[in-house]
Amino acid sequence: MKPESYEWAFEVWPTQLAGLVANSQVQPNWLGDEGNRFWYLDRSHGQKRFLLCDPDSASVTPAFDHEKLASILSDLLSIDVAAEDLPFDDISLKGPPATVSFTVNGYVYCYTDGGDTVELLTSAAPELPSPDGTLSVFLEGYDLWMRGESGEPTRITSDGCDERRYGALPDHDRLAIYRARGLLPKFPPLGVFWSPDSRFLLCARIDQSEVEPYPFMESVPYDGSLRPRVHNVRLPLAGDPGRVRQDYVLVDLRSDDPQISELQFPEGWGSLEINALTTGFTIWRDDATELFVLAANRNAQRRALVAISPESARVSIVHEESTSTFSEFGSFEYHAPSVAVLPDRNQAIWYSQSTGEGHLYLLDLDNAAPPAPLTKGDWRVLDLLYVDRQRQKVWFAASGLDPDEYPYNRHLCCVDLDRQEPNSGFEQLTEAGFDHALAGQGLHLMKVLAGLRTPSMLSPDGSYFVDNASSREAATRTTLRRSDGSAVLDLCSADTSALESIGWRPPEPFEVVLPGLRESIHGVMVLPRNFDQSLSYPVIERIYAGPQIVAQPRNFHEVLNGAFVYGAYTLADMGFVVVLMDGPGTPLRSKPFQDQPYGEADRLGVCYHAAVLHELAKSRSWMDMDRVGVNGHSWGGHASAMAMLLCPDTYHVGVSSAGIYDPAAFFTDAAERYIGSPDYGDGRRERRHPDEQPPNYIKMSPSSYAEALRGQLLLAYGDLDENALPSSLLRFYASLQRAGKAPDLLFLPGRSHALFAEPFFQKQLIDYFLRHLRGLDPDVHLPINAKPGPRPLI
Repeated sequence: MKPESYEWAFEVWPTQLAGLVANSQVQPNWLGDEGNRFWYLDRSHGQKRFLLCDPDSASVTPAFDHEKLASILSDLLSIDVAAEDLPFDDISLKGPPATVSFTVNGYVYCYTDGGDTVELLTSAAPELPSPDGTLSVFLEGYDLWMRGESGEPTRITSDGCDERRYGALPDHDRLAIYRARGLLPKFPPLGVFWSPDSRFLLCARIDQSEVEPYPFMESVPYDGSLRPRVHNVRLPLAGDPGRVRQDYVLVDLRSDDPQISELQFPEGWGSLEINALTTGFTIWRDDATELFVLAANRNAQRRALVAISPESARVSIVHEESTSTFSEFGSFEYHAPSVAVLPDRNQAIWYSQSTGEGHLYLLDLDNAAPPAPLTKGDWRVLDLLYVDRQRQKVWFAASGLDPDEYPYNRHLCCVDLDRQEPNSGFEQLTEAGFDHALAGQGLHLMKVLAGLRTPSMLSPDGSYFVDNASSREAATRTTLRRSDGSAVLDLCSADTSALESIGWRPPEPFEVVLPGLRESIHGVMVLPRNFDQSLSYPVIERIYAGPQIVAQPRNFHEVLNGAFVYGAYTLADMGFVVVLMDGPGTPLRSKPFQDQPYGEADRLGVCYHAAVLHELAKSRSWMDMDRVGVNGHSWGGHASAMAMLLCPDTYHVGVSSAGIYDPAAFFTDAAERYIGSPDYGDGRRERRHPDEQPPNYIKMSPSSYAEALRGQLLLAYGDLDENALPSSLLRFYASLQRAGKAPDLLFLPGRSHALFAEPFFQKQLIDYFLRHLRGLDPDVHLPINAKPGPRPLI
C-alpha cells in the first residue's frame, strides 16, 4: 500500500470535509429576554463572522466589532489574530451595548463592543439565583448552601458526603475521571429548581452508599507518573443489590432556618423515580402551589406525569402509562421531553406511542379522563417545539406525513390547542422533499456535561423559526421564516464548490423492503470518489443499530458531519463500499418497527441488516458479497460482534470497539432501559452469587455465541472508557479464547469512549480491512497527520 493512497483518502477526513463546506447548518442562538433576536455563525466567502439577526426588523448586522476585537486579542495573545478568523466558534452575547464572552486556550474573556480591552473572567463556583434575584444557592462540598442579599451564607443541608450528595451527580456520570483531573468547568447546583415566588426549592439527592466501585486501571497515567493509577468509580452492574438511589427533597426558605421535607409518595408509586435531574423538566403553577415533574422506572415500562405539593410535600400521579417493552417521553433520547404542562388551562400535553405511532394528547390535570388526541394518523410526532397560549396553537416536528416521501424528513407542523377533533387546524409549514433539521432542545444533563447545545429553531415567543432545508443530495438553504411558514430573510446557503473540486459525491440513498416487515429499511452507500462500476468492491457495513438514535444521515449537514458517517468517506476511498442503514429496532419510525427485535437474542436486528446487504447486491454487481466487513462502536460494538457471530455467512471481517458485549456485566442504566430488567427466575431482579447471570441477558450476550466465530475479528477498547466498561469487552475476548478462537485485540491506553474519533484508531480500522478484505499489506507504521473532529449526536 503506497502512502499516496492514504493521502488521497484522508482528503475526505471529517475535519477536512468540514473545512471545505460553509454553512451546512445554521444554529440560532436566541437572546432570550431580548425578544426574538439571535446570533449565528456565518462562514460565507471563506470568512467566519458572528452575525446578529433581528427578525422583527428583518435585519442582519455584525454582532460586535470583529476588527477591533481581533486587534485586542493580537496584542493580548502575541499572535496575529484575523478579524475573519477569530479563535473561537461559540459566544455568549448580551446587550446592548453588545457584551460578548468567549473562550480561548481554556480562559474565558469578556469584551464590550467599542471598548479597548478584554476582561479575564474568574472561575469561581457558579451560583443558582432565585427568580426574584434576592437569593442564590451554591454547593460547598456535597451540601447545599444559600446566600442572601447580605452576602452571608446559610447552610441548608448538613448530611452531604461523597456517598450522599445534594445538587450533584453520582460518581458514574460518564465523566468521573475527567472531573477528578479538574478538566471540567464548575457547575451550579444540578437538579435544583426554584419556585416562581423564590420560596421553595426542589433539590435532587443522590445516595450511592451501597454501590460498589468499578476500578478503571490507568496503565499510562495522564500526568506522566510511572506507577499505574486506579480510578474507583461507583457504578451498579446489572443485578447488583446496591443501586444508586436518586430522590428529592423540598426546601422551604420562608424563614432564616430553611425547612427540609422528604417527599411523601402515594400508594401504587412502586418503582417510579422522578427524573428532573436528567431531564430538567419542572413546571410550577404561577402561585407556586403545585409543581409538575416526570417519573419513570428503570426499565422504562412505566412513565408518569407527577404533581408535588410544596406545602405538604405530597406526591400524586396525574397520568401514568405502561408498556410491555419500553417507552419514552419523546422520540429521541437526547432531546427534551415532548411534554408540556399548561397550568392556566389546567391541562397538559402528553406524548405517547400507544397507537403504534408517536402522537400528542391533551390531559386534564384534575380528573382521570382518558387522554384526548391532539394529533393522529399513520405518521409521527418527533418533538413538541412550542405551545402558544395566545394563538391557541401547538407547534411540533413530524415525519412520515407523506408515504411517498423519505420517512425521516422532519417538518414543522401545527394544530389547534382548542381541539374539536384530532388534527384540528393541522398545517404542514415546511416544504416537502427536504429535511428541515428541526429538533427539540437538548436534555438538560446532556447539555451541561457534554457541552451539547441543541437550541430550538423556533424563537422564544414562537413567532419565527430558522429553516435549514436540505436533503441527502441537496445542499442546505437557510431561511428565517415566520411561524406560518412565510419567508422573512434568506440567511445563507451552503457553498459546495470546494467539495466539488476534489470530486466528493454525496452517498447513494437506498430503500429495501424485506418480507415480513410492514415498513421499508432506508440507508445510504458511500462510494469511492474514483468508483468504477465495472470493478468489484468489498463491502463494509458501518453499523450502530442502537434503539435510541439513527445512524444514517438524514440531510446534507449529517451527510458531511453525522456521528456515524464519521470516517466513512476515508474508508471508502481506500477501495470499499460503505453501507449505513437503520433497521428494525431503531427509533423515528413506528413503535412496532422499534420494538421488532425487543426481547430477542438478536436484540439489535443484525440479521435484518445482513438480508438488506444481499438485497442490495442483487442489482449491484460491483458489491462483492464474498468480501463483507462490519464495524461499529458502542451499541455498534455489540451489533458488529453479533453480526460476526449470528450471520457468519454474510460478515467475514469485523472491527468492534467499546461495545455492550455482556449486558449482565454492564452498568444498569445502559441495559435495563432498552433490553429489560434482569430476570433470574420467578421475577427475581437481583443475583444471589457473584457469577449468576440472568437467562434473558445470556441469550443477548455475544459471549454465548463465541464458538460461532469464523471470520477475522478485531476488538478495540480504551482503559478509561466510562461509557463502555473495558471488562465487558475483555470478558467477550476471554470467551472467544476459551472457545479456541483467536481474535485480535487493540488496547488504547488512556482513551475514553471518544476513541472512535481518533485518526490513529481509524487508521487501524482501515488497515485491518485492507489486510483481510483486500489482501493488501498496509504500512502499519505510516503516521497520519489528521485532526480528530467532533462526532455530534443530535
